[in-house]
Amino acid sequence: MADWSIDNPHAGVARIRITRGARRNSFTSRLLHELAEKIEVLSGSPDIKVLILCGEETCFSSGHDLHDLGMVEGHDTRDFGLVVIEDYLPLISVLNKFNGATICAARGMVVGSAVGVMLACDIVLLGDTCQISLPFSRLHLIPDGGLTYFLTRAIGRVRALGMALTGQPLSAHEAAEAGMAWKVRDDNEVDGFAITLAEKLSLVDNQALAATRKLIDGSYNGDLEAAILKEAVGQKIRQQSTATCQAIDAFVNKPKKKHS
Repeated sequence: MADWSIDNPHAGVARIRITRGARRNSFTSRLLHELAEKIEVLSGSPDIKVLILCGEETCFSSGHDLHDLGMVEGHDTRDFGLVVIEDYLPLISVLNKFNGATICAARGMVVGSAVGVMLACDIVLLGDTCQISLPFSRLHLIPDGGLTYFLTRAIGRVRALGMALTGQPLSAHEAAEAGMAWKVRDDNEVDGFAITLAEKLSLVDNQALAATRKLIDGSYNGDLEAAILKEAVGQKIRQQSTATCQAIDAFVNKPKKKHS
């Protein structure tokens, strides 16, 4: 069973929805590869000009699934550097090179690498209860998922370091004010607003949409793929550190809260 669904809410518009609600829409290698493959097909379709990416229920994504990374008892922990290169680079690259416009419509939590996927989209729309966080430092890891490329460009060095080093979450309005989102809407209105916006963008030639992104992205120095490769090297080094191993073990084996 696929962990995502696709529909066409309007002519020229494709909407992909992550459907792992039971796991808070967390990413797996299979899901990331399937999304990359499907989005590449949509990018090459003359009938699709706009892509909407969203999550089911009240969550965009809680980041990468710990079980998929092997960060649970009885499993072999995967090489985080390879996960960045093999799983995230294809998806983020195809989003960044999409032949048209991409919209991320996020509600609820957006955590870790999911923030990188969100920022890889051209336009970000947030529900008003959205919470965005980068918990990498708690595990003595570094940001990945394209964050070292996108985050600084979106909010500047000082704010990017504040988010990355402290792990402190931002509300939807704080994120928008910082530069991580274009608009904030009521949670119940985000999907409809995304469709309305996509309808308008679908009237623009997809080559013009893609060229606009390329020119704006080109105004910054640096290379996306090079940034992600550097993330992969750094993440592999951090994974092998004693501090990270201890933090992961403590996180995975922490007592579960009892609900009355």
